[in-house]
Amino acid sequence: MARYVDKPPVRFGRGRAFYSPSEDYISLPPIGDFPVVAEYYATLFHELAHSTGHGSRLNRPSVAEPGKAAFGSELYGKEELVAELAAAFLMADAGMDREIKNRASYIGGWLGAIKQDVRLIVSAAALATKATEYIQGQRNPERDADRDGEGFEPPEAVVHVAEECGTQTSTVALPAKKRGRSSVDR
Repeated sequence: MARYVDKPPVRFGRGRAFYSPSEDYISLPPIGDFPVVAEYYATLFHELAHSTGHGSRLNRPSVAEPGKAAFGSELYGKEELVAELAAAFLMADAGMDREIKNRASYIGGWLGAIKQDVRLIVSAAALATKATEYIQGQRNPERDADRDGEGFEPPEAVVHVAEECGTQTSTVALPAKKRGRSSVDR
């Protein structure tokens, strides 16, 4: 998290975890409120991923444009998928990949939408990769702007889900990764 140079502040309090795009901060319950430490980090990473969508960062419409992603809408669902995939990638990088199995059920909740449009998972994975790289200090939106549309290689887990849904990831145009396969692609 130290490499996420323009990260929003995290405010600790009671209640639910959320990212406020209008005020650009993350609200998170104290670590003691989570049943296991890994859930705390998975939640923090999820909210950090949402924060990368802010207009001053990666500028995803689902975060940067107020009211555009109404609860239950396809755009809202895609943003949740982006945040959850990015959290899973960050958990794997932190060596907590065994702890993310509980999070898989959350991703599975969007399986219906994924089966209707398999490109959704691949597109969400590309955005999640950008968010992960941004948090890790490996992505500069201005420098990388001209690279969209080049060959993105999705993580193996994404390839597996896409194949389960009956498509090949190579049939979808995706943004390029800044570098080769990372440790999150295990």
